[in-house]
Amino acid sequence: MIRGRTVALIVTAAAVVGCHGCASQSTLRGVVHYASGEPCEGCQVALKHPGFDDLATTRTDVAGRYHITVPQGLYNAVAIHDDRYGAETLEFWGWNVDLTEDLELDAVVDGLEVYNLAVWNSKGGAPSLFVSFRPMSLDCFLGGVEILDAQLGGDVIHVRDIAPSLDAEHVRVTVDDRAVVIESVQWYYEFYVNPSTSQREALRVCLLQVERPELGSGRHAVTVSITDRETGSTGQAATYFRSNEEGFGF
Repeated sequence: MIRGRTVALIVTAAAVVGCHGCASQSTLRGVVHYASGEPCEGCQVALKHPGFDDLATTRTDVAGRYHITVPQGLYNAVAIHDDRYGAETLEFWGWNVDLTEDLELDAVVDGLEVYNLAVWNSKGGAPSLFVSFRPMSLDCFLGGVEILDAQLGGDVIHVRDIAPSLDAEHVRVTVDDRAVVIESVQWYYEFYVNPSTSQREALRVCLLQVERPELGSGRHAVTVSITDRETGSTGQAATYFRSNEEGFGF
């Protein structure tokens, strides 16, 4: 699938857990399932540096359970996939992983992917959050990427359309495990340089406006679950942020 860049460095979890100078550590744990509800045995779970190289890795057990213990801190992302990645399934992503304390993160792996999930607060407008992500469909990717021409700023840009068919009824957003109302669904473009052609191209990105619940201080989780309305394939991702006593602090 289309990411951005690939870094070859891999550091195993044992190398991190064996750190003797770490004063405090936190554990990331959870359970990984397929959309069918079957546990995902042998899924790789990889905690990522900002450059997307693997900082620590492990694999799920027969019940789909995993855990990784690392120094307390903020981590770029965690990616979870099985051995059929790219052929039958895509990845689950957790973004802005806040391990200043222990964290439980369950995941679902299927044929859609919610990539580059980001959340920010509406400033001065309605009490809402904006949720942005790039949805990707394995069926679209394997079936032949549709190339669309878009007129943007006077230039014609090739848009590689690998997004599933989505609308508000097929997207679910939760904040701290509470479902929130989706006020609007919009689309925009994310630009990148195609390494094969060195040409500037774009991918479709979904932007949601959702209600903002009352937020206390501390860590908060936003989870996005999507379903392709044509194929029924699903995808999921989570991201984290911290608020102060007034409920702000993205």
